[in-house]
Amino acid sequence: MYSLPHLAELPLIDSAMHKPVRGNELRPTTSAGAESVWNRKALYWLVIPYSLDRSTQLGMSRSDAERRNREVGSSQPRPSSIGRMPDEVIREAAAYERVESELRTLLAQRLMRRGSTAEIGHVVLAAIIALLVWPLVPQQTLLGWIGVVAVVTALRSWSRIRLTRTEPDAAAVFTNMRRGMVASGLVWAAGALLFAPHIPFQDLAVLMVIFAGLTAGAMSLLAADPVSFYGFLGTLAVPLAVAVLINGQDRSHMTAVASIALFVLVMVRLFQRSYVDLVTHLRTMKRLELSQEESSRERSFLDALLTSAPNAILTLDKHGKILGVYPAFVSLFGYEPDEVVGADINYIFGTEASGETVIAPEAMVTEEDVVVNELERQRKDRTWLTVRMSAAQVAGVADGVRFIVYYDITAMKRAERAVRKAEEQYRELVETAAD
Repeated sequence: MYSLPHLAELPLIDSAMHKPVRGNELRPTTSAGAESVWNRKALYWLVIPYSLDRSTQLGMSRSDAERRNREVGSSQPRPSSIGRMPDEVIREAAAYERVESELRTLLAQRLMRRGSTAEIGHVVLAAIIALLVWPLVPQQTLLGWIGVVAVVTALRSWSRIRLTRTEPDAAAVFTNMRRGMVASGLVWAAGALLFAPHIPFQDLAVLMVIFAGLTAGAMSLLAADPVSFYGFLGTLAVPLAVAVLINGQDRSHMTAVASIALFVLVMVRLFQRSYVDLVTHLRTMKRLELSQEESSRERSFLDALLTSAPNAILTLDKHGKILGVYPAFVSLFGYEPDEVVGADINYIFGTEASGETVIAPEAMVTEEDVVVNELERQRKDRTWLTVRMSAAQVAGVADGVRFIVYYDITAMKRAERAVRKAEEQYRELVETAAD
């Protein structure tokens, strides 16, 4: 791996363009997904260990360590910060397929929820028609028709209740609804054909109004299934027009037939708009749900990554207030989260080893900077550590959140001082021996 001070020299792989870019060319993008990828790549380079420094501690020269890292970097593609991310196109296609696969389920659920109201309405309207035509239509014919309406409505209710208890798939729901609506339409059409020869045109006009109400109710009930609506409308409107012609063929009857045809065209047009709006709404809601699930999953994974990171990490707001710390920070400095979250960074790290009060460099990170510095930091128990601080402002966040990483180099500095002291002692010994 490369050490953090060489971030601008590291080639990253743009997953959308499949080409390397330089670290100092990273910019927020207009795509939320792409922006997340770039932010995670920046985070990846902030939290990686400083392997060059470790390699030099193991006796490997810096040039050898750089050559080794170049060989490793050229032999395998660079991952993003949180595993290998799929291309935006693939992610969008997968989301689209999932939305479309669940859309029929949502439409079926809508059909199941609205069935009981329509069933009660059919019974009530049948009773109203019976009262209207009772003195005019043979009672056996009328009672037989009312009995068929009741049986068909009862079968629809029984089938709907059975399906709700068995959790059927969408295909079963659509099939059941289509059969029930076509049967209901045929029953109502049979009533119109049976009553037309016996009732005056005025009563037939009232019957037409009731049929129009049935159609309007069906448009709301069946908004999730065009086949059911068109089937019900067809089985209702065509026999009704025939019934009007059976009742008479004068100008009033012809006008009524024309009105039925116009009504059908208007209802078809209104239903098409209603169906498109419904599908668009459900699709948008499902996409939003999937987006929230993805965001929650990414946040959980990122939290898990930061929690298990070996380096001490904290986040600051633009005013220098500490927003959060992670377990390695607690282990390194000894402060519990409730002791530092909400505190000013200068209150925690605003004092140098000399006792002088200063402004912590963490609070001075700007949007364009990636700050890397070696600092003396005091632990809660008043002991001092030497740390390498890496700080950057998180791209795409309007509140100016800063991301700070501390790497403990106290042992390395102690070893460097020991080496220098041994070299000085050796030099003095050689000079003394020469004298």
